[in-house]
Amino acid sequence: MHMRKALSLLVAAGLVLSAGGCSSPREGGQLNVAVVGNPGCLNPVLAADSAAEAISGYIYQGLVTFNDKMEAVGQLARDWEVSADNLQWTFHLRRDVTWHDGQPFTAADVEFTYTTLAFAPDFPGPRAAGLDMLERVEAVDEYTVRFTLSAPWGGLLGLVAQGVLPKHVFAGASGEDLAGHPANWQPVGTGPFVFAEWADNRYVTLTRNENYYGGKPYLDALNFKFYPDAEGAVAALERGEVDVVTAVSHTHATRLQEKVGETHAFYAVQDMGYECLCFNVRPGAFGSDKTNPWLDHRVRKAVAFALDRERYVQELLDGWGVLMNSPFPPASWAYSAQDVTVYNYNPQTAASLLNEAGWRPGSDGLRRKWGQILAFTLTVRSDNPLEKALAELVQEDLARLGIRVDLQPVTLSDMLLNHIYTGKFHMLLMGLSVGADPDIFDAFHSEGLNLSGYNNPQLDRALLLARQAGQRGTRQELYGDVQGVLTRDLPYVFLFSRQLVTVAPKDLGGFEVTPLGLSHPERWHFKEKK
Repeated sequence: MHMRKALSLLVAAGLVLSAGGCSSPREGGQLNVAVVGNPGCLNPVLAADSAAEAISGYIYQGLVTFNDKMEAVGQLARDWEVSADNLQWTFHLRRDVTWHDGQPFTAADVEFTYTTLAFAPDFPGPRAAGLDMLERVEAVDEYTVRFTLSAPWGGLLGLVAQGVLPKHVFAGASGEDLAGHPANWQPVGTGPFVFAEWADNRYVTLTRNENYYGGKPYLDALNFKFYPDAEGAVAALERGEVDVVTAVSHTHATRLQEKVGETHAFYAVQDMGYECLCFNVRPGAFGSDKTNPWLDHRVRKAVAFALDRERYVQELLDGWGVLMNSPFPPASWAYSAQDVTVYNYNPQTAASLLNEAGWRPGSDGLRRKWGQILAFTLTVRSDNPLEKALAELVQEDLARLGIRVDLQPVTLSDMLLNHIYTGKFHMLLMGLSVGADPDIFDAFHSEGLNLSGYNNPQLDRALLLARQAGQRGTRQELYGDVQGVLTRDLPYVFLFSRQLVTVAPKDLGGFEVTPLGLSHPERWHFKEKK
């Protein structure tokens, strides 16, 4: 089977490809990793660019991290408990962790980090979403820390994946002092690799943490080399300057298969972002003199059945994509196959639904009802080549069904200001995304962004209760309800996600790629040569 097709099938099945299982590891060696961009600093609470986030994750750690199913698992916290009212979260910390300078890690470090992040009036960095629900953070004892919320919020686990700062290093620093602190460029963390060197505009070198609580890493060092763009990073791999490139697009992945396929392995995982179509179900969306066809559920279903999403993935992504049937990736614990209604390509069913709804084709092939042509404007970003090409394919598929689609390319700012915020559009083609924690309240609740104008009390209730629930099992059941409503009522048609590819040497073992990035670097190793 062709490699690209095989990878597509594996990822569609929710599998994460790992390089390491039965290899015999050897200690030592350095790994050169390409990074797009130049980090501003290596302080996890101040990091405002992807390069800084990519590197600081090997130095700093959070109370929790997320596995390949996006389940929260303990990192600096060994376990946690939630009060019955979901307002207090108590984390019990590991007792075997030390900072890279030898000082012990304690609850005081956690209290300092989150108190600074949430409550410092002159905090100079970006504030994470949800911090307004954080009322207090307190060290109960040396290895116990309690978060008190003003309202129940199950998404707290996403917040506490934030890297923790060493209080003894940053104590007393806030505002400008925190922004300019020397440790932002000479970081002291708890992770498996220790900061060693930063050559501006060129590279950052990390060496292994000999005292890492999770076991001494196999590799001697990680060298992160900076490149201005993805093309530069890919070219560096082709030249042999780096060993690993992450988040490779489908065009670069296809090219690299031909150039380095003999020496390197390809690990494809689903991107956390996805493409979708949004119906405007506000009654007056088509004007006072026209019927809004989207108010008829049968018409929305007909559009969904008319879209050949597999063709979109093949033609636009060379097969490097995964079909989306809900707002959650299939690999997520929140995805509920039993609750999701799937709309596979079926133009015959689409035509029957339109006929049933009274939209019948005329002599010119266009469908009409009461003299009104079934036509609409599809608003799409002009500055996104993938979405522009996707809009043209949607236009083609619907034209075959007798629906006229006029494309309206606009800039992102225009789309936000004049269409999304005002509710003035017929249909939007949008890219949305989900984070490690699956709280999608802001995007789909009727009081949130609510692109479509869709209002369903059952959906609102499930979204609110899922946001408030502290137990994953409860949230999982509620998100099943959310997906059931969204995919049955169909205010959105979920299309596909890209697959992003990590390219690494075939002799690198213990290497795992998840939808959230590379994991367990302490296990990475070069295999013993036979």
